Amino acid sequence: MQSTGRLASIDATRLIPRLSNLDVPFITDPILGIATSSIRPRVVPTSLRASRNNATRPALLPTSRLSPYSLSCRRLLAPVANMSTSTWTPPAPNKVPAPAARVPEDMHTFADVAAYRPNHIHLDWSIDWDRKIISGSVQHEFVTLKDDVSEIVLDTSYLEIGKVTVDGNKVEHKIGRRVGTLGAPMTVPVGQREKGGKVQVTIEYSTTEQCTALGWLSKEQTAGKTNPFLYSQCQAIHCRSLVPCIDSPSHKFTYTSKVKSRIPVLMSALKDESQSASPDTYYFKQPIGIPSYLIAIVGGDMEFRDLGERTGIWAEKPMIEKVKWEFEADAEKFLKHAEETISPYSWTRYDSVVLPPSFPYGGMENANLTTLTPSLVSGDRSLTDVLLHELCHSWSGNLTSCANWKHFWLNEGWTVYLERLLLQRVHGPKEGPAHRGFSYIIGYKALKDALEQFSNIPRFQRLIPVFKEGEDPDDAFSSLPYEKGSNFLLHLERVVGGLDVFLPYAQSYFRAFYNRSVTTEEWRDHLFAYFAGNPEITKKLEAVDWNGWYNGEGMDLPVKMEYDTTLATQAFDLAERWEKVILGKEDPAKADFGMKDIKGWNANQIIVFLEKLHSGPKVPPRVVKLLDQAYAFSKATNGEVLLRFFEVALEVEGGIYAQQAADWVKGQGRMKFCRTIYRALNKVEPELAKKTFLDNKSFYHPIAAAQIEKDQGIGNALVRIKVGGGGEGGEGGEGGERLEAVTEQAAPDGSGEEDVEHGGDVSVAIFGCTGTGKTKLSVEIAEEIRKASGGTSDRAASGYGGDYQDAEIISADSMQIYKGLDIITNKATPEERNDVPHHLIDFLDPAEAGSADYDVVRFVEDTERLQREMWNRPRKTLPIIAGGTSYYLQHLLFPGRLIPTCRTEANGEVGSEKKRNQAVEPDPRLKEKIANLPKREKDLLERISHDPSFKTDLTRFLSAEGGRDPLLPWKLLNSLDDEMAKRWHWKDHRKICNSLRIIAETGRKCSDWIKEQDEERRRREEEEKQSLDGKDEGRRSEEVDLGKKGGKGKKRSTRKLLFWVWCDDQVLKKRLDDRVDVMVKRGLIDEIKEMRKIATKLKDSPNAGAADYTRGIFQTIGYKQFDSYLERMERQRAEERPGSVSDLEPQEDEESRRLFDQAVLETKQATRRYAKDQIKWARNKLIPEVRIAQKVVGNKARVEKLTDEEGEGPDTLEGGNGQVELYLLDATDVSKWDEAVKDPAINIVKAFLNQSPLPDPRSLNKAASEQLTGGRSKNSALRLLNDGVRDPASSSGEGERALQANLHYTCPECTEADPNRHPHLVRKLDKLRHERGRIHRRSLRSLETEEQREQRIREEIRKGRERKGVAQGEVVSS
Repeated sequence: MQSTGRLASIDATRLIPRLSNLDVPFITDPILGIATSSIRPRVVPTSLRASRNNATRPALLPTSRLSPYSLSCRRLLAPVANMSTSTWTPPAPNKVPAPAARVPEDMHTFADVAAYRPNHIHLDWSIDWDRKIISGSVQHEFVTLKDDVSEIVLDTSYLEIGKVTVDGNKVEHKIGRRVGTLGAPMTVPVGQREKGGKVQVTIEYSTTEQCTALGWLSKEQTAGKTNPFLYSQCQAIHCRSLVPCIDSPSHKFTYTSKVKSRIPVLMSALKDESQSASPDTYYFKQPIGIPSYLIAIVGGDMEFRDLGERTGIWAEKPMIEKVKWEFEADAEKFLKHAEETISPYSWTRYDSVVLPPSFPYGGMENANLTTLTPSLVSGDRSLTDVLLHELCHSWSGNLTSCANWKHFWLNEGWTVYLERLLLQRVHGPKEGPAHRGFSYIIGYKALKDALEQFSNIPRFQRLIPVFKEGEDPDDAFSSLPYEKGSNFLLHLERVVGGLDVFLPYAQSYFRAFYNRSVTTEEWRDHLFAYFAGNPEITKKLEAVDWNGWYNGEGMDLPVKMEYDTTLATQAFDLAERWEKVILGKEDPAKADFGMKDIKGWNANQIIVFLEKLHSGPKVPPRVVKLLDQAYAFSKATNGEVLLRFFEVALEVEGGIYAQQAADWVKGQGRMKFCRTIYRALNKVEPELAKKTFLDNKSFYHPIAAAQIEKDQGIGNALVRIKVGGGGEGGEGGEGGERLEAVTEQAAPDGSGEEDVEHGGDVSVAIFGCTGTGKTKLSVEIAEEIRKASGGTSDRAASGYGGDYQDAEIISADSMQIYKGLDIITNKATPEERNDVPHHLIDFLDPAEAGSADYDVVRFVEDTERLQREMWNRPRKTLPIIAGGTSYYLQHLLFPGRLIPTCRTEANGEVGSEKKRNQAVEPDPRLKEKIANLPKREKDLLERISHDPSFKTDLTRFLSAEGGRDPLLPWKLLNSLDDEMAKRWHWKDHRKICNSLRIIAETGRKCSDWIKEQDEERRRREEEEKQSLDGKDEGRRSEEVDLGKKGGKGKKRSTRKLLFWVWCDDQVLKKRLDDRVDVMVKRGLIDEIKEMRKIATKLKDSPNAGAADYTRGIFQTIGYKQFDSYLERMERQRAEERPGSVSDLEPQEDEESRRLFDQAVLETKQATRRYAKDQIKWARNKLIPEVRIAQKVVGNKARVEKLTDEEGEGPDTLEGGNGQVELYLLDATDVSKWDEAVKDPAINIVKAFLNQSPLPDPRSLNKAASEQLTGGRSKNSALRLLNDGVRDPASSSGEGERALQANLHYTCPECTEADPNRHPHLVRKLDKLRHERGRIHRRSLRSLETEEQREQRIREEIRKGRERKGVAQGEVVSS
């Protein structure tokens, strides 16, 4: 795709030093024959703080070691290993081979890419131009990569599948459930296949009108207006809506095709001359392997012109001559320079096609057929370097491709690097370096814009982004992989010694990975291997901040990059002169502006100048007129220049250029242009904007039309748009928008928040103790809704699911997110899931660094995204959230208790509730306190803030050699936030660290956040109450104000139905014990061994700490409990066979059996404790939250009637008015499951979805009336506070009351009795119990004098006698 930074805006600082100020001599490069640095330029040293939390995030590969492959290459290059850098000769391009290919993986395909690969496909298509579909067949040839392959899974999306054959024999295929933009898996049985075998699969199918890969333009939308037009856009994962295939860049394949069409067609291939021509039939062949996203087709009335010996251009007849002139001077020249710089061109021909003006994108590098926007035809050849970018993809991206979308930067970063290198060569040794530097400066602004765009999704700020389950790779598309990637390569160029050293390596890279998919790890292995013979360069490479480049987040690069600013300086200087006129600091008559100011400038300089003006103070109409008089921008033929001028001219009402902009935009289909102009027009001349659009709506592509309608608020957009990917990788206002039939619509401000109503959106949540049957019930409810939607059941006839035609399950289990380890995490088996789609299960690799960072915030975000996607599907889908991770459910269902810190999303307990976009204002007094902390405390605060796992290492840290004050963290918290310090015991390091992290990352006290949350909650409740006043019962589901700060208008509240699957304690205890025994028999020990291997791997990785049983997969019950047993097993095996570890059979000695039995017992005890905690959470957290929610949505009379003993909510037994409902289902007797659990739940779901009367929760069973009305647990702090009754005069919210209830005091006697005089902290509410307790009595005894001791003994003897009825004065023998 086109480099997103080529023509992007720039707001670079004027402090960038000129290249002329650097002490860098230039020589003539022996390879390029251009001026290049002979030594590494002097640049600002690497910033160790470049990206927040980089220090805690391990690099993908250890930076201090070479891989075995690199070491072998070092031995291979040993003859030159002792040479200095100045005499070292780079290896020839064919000298250093690629490392052995890694096992392929790709989370964005349903296929098992490690088990089979595509080898060749043949397409037999027929185009129906009237129905706008392609039908026919695809014949796949697969090669198996493993033994025992019995099925092949393909990706599909919105396809109609017909007959399927395997090696000529018809088979029954299976289409799985759709998973958002990933589409649906298609499973084809292939029998039993051995490794290396070939399988031929033929599929008859057709596309549908929902196909996301095809764009159909009516003849009115074309330049010639004679016939309709067709184009495809398959990147990133849209080929699956055009062809059932393995839609992944991990493998490449050749293809041939036969296309029947009444209108001429082209494909991303060469014309197959071996096939005899016939009317309306076209044959193509692609002999070089390509990834699936490079399959492309274009159809329409087009003519061809040669641009050179191997280059040509296609375009519509009215444009062909202009198009030819635009590109003929550069196309062949670009190809020649590319070959001389990189390697010979492999694709035979380089042809492009300029699509009609309605084409909404910029460009795409399809093999042999680059698609281009007509806006590049400017009449001055100023935009042809876009063609250069697409040409460079013939090497990076098309030949050497990223292995999956995490490594997309290898496509675009290398392409931008090569493009700018060739730009330097094209402009010659004198002017080339300035043009290369200028391109990096322009791109740097685009990079900044992209980093800002993802400031609320920092995982997309990484060079190697982190994708979540089911997430579209388009969501991460932006300028970042282009610009961060190319800057990374430029930095490495400077590290190794300059272009004359780096370019031979680049040639070797493309030679080694010729026609192969590559990962970042493989690329890095090859880089180190190439320079393995030069220890000096290797040492410099090892010193690179690899982790900062790979995983860095935030607004800065790991190093300060410097570029040649010659061309940019002129634009900045002129902009400064005009800004003085705008601000009234200079008389324009005296400024003497005129064409001489921009004489000799290229289009990019003019663009930078205009964007600099646009980023400053608004330009008044009189100054715009002067600007145009001086430079005649309004008459420019370059669309990029004209666009920027109109942006400046339309900043203020009353200008004279609105009509001219409206006339221009009538013929601009590219969304970068038309959306930008319509938005600008809408601000100053809204009626003109609407009239212009409505009069010309048929010209625009439906995607563009829908977006413009939304921008202007015209009607309802009929097509939902997803921003963030497509043909042009996020360029400017275009952003690569693409048709997506089932995804949410971005808000006009680009925040991604919906400003639309969900008509009665519903969530069903199922919670309860482990082992009660939550998953079973969720599957049964989902099956009932799916069965009803089929129209054949009685439930379908009765409208069982209301608006809902489908249901899917979202797991709320923090351990089941990890891949594998199904036994220890108690995942439902495939049979138990019964083909009901499950989300947020099996998507994180526990062995991957950072996997433990998945937290409640990411769960809430993922679940909210999944829910929106389900609600917006054509077949409206009910989300059923099932799981036992209590705090996940609490923050999802009843938000408001997460704190919006500045942490990166991947590692922190960041605020949900969309507050991350809001600036967090630090407390100036607290800031001053922190600044004045002693160094020891300041260092501790810094470390706690930047290392999420440090809280688990704190005890070890405090007891390190030399000794540290164990009260140091508590004292630090007490000095900064004494209210929170009073809440925690000084030994509770985990909670103290959390409070300190909040202080460090927000600049505000944790106690202040709690008070603010209480106030915010009160405000929201009051607003929602007011919105309900005066409304009748039949309108309770009408829209209510969200009541959030910075809210986005009105939106329907989500209705929540909660099921508590409950079980009697004694029955549950036995059930859990039995389950542990079954887990052991199923292979629990083997899984724990596997976890130990993972722990060892993570421990050996850079920046690894000690084993942490409180984070990630290692929290799972069983892992810690079996530690001693497995340690003994490993020691015994090591003694028997030195050097052998893991995969041990239990030894039959007595101690081993004792440890094993003890581990099983401790696992059972821990499981029972966990279940007990889950019940406490339901009573102490969930039920009070439900009461509060019901209080808000209930009728006015019930709102004022607080009937529970804690005074916290209405009588929940009357229900939540159809908005928030909670039911307890008694699963004690599994033989009565249907009667007690399944049937009541299904009937309640039906009533809830159809907003019918609901049963009294007490009526279901005896346990419901006891558990739902019992209030908080007996010893709950909030229940003990004021005897569980809220003071009516108190304005304290629940957060503040929790602070009050958990306040600690220092027991003076127990503190004095402590040998170290550490304060003995006791919760105030427990004071009486403490003073009656054994510890306090023992402390009192230790402080007694001898006389007091004797007196106490005498008193105890006296009391003893009285109890026994012994007469006064009787002597008792001692």
